[in-house]
Amino acid sequence: MILQEGESAGPILVLFHPVGGSLLCYQSLYKSMPKQWRIIGFQSTEDSSGILSERIGHWQEQLLMECGHNTRIVLAGWSMGGVLAYEMASQLKKITELIHLL
Repeated sequence: MILQEGESAGPILVLFHPVGGSLLCYQSLYKSMPKQWRIIGFQSTEDSSGILSERIGHWQEQLLMECGHNTRIVLAGWSMGGVLAYEMASQLKKITELIHLL
């Protein structure tokens, strides 16, 4: 889910849902971010059950299609979102050097 369009060459902030599955807890954060940042959020859906690494793999594909391989990515999450962000970073570091901060 795109939360803020940002600039095509600007950095990307990726937010992961906490327990409960909603991104609303990040609303004040992403509304206060500079406009050059593209902000993407991954939240739980009805079909989000299953193995964590498979869900992250699906999100990873979406992220790489959205941003390509030419920009800086910052992953962030609170509570369960932190676990999801860490797992995504672990998987992405195996295939790319895009991860700037976790």
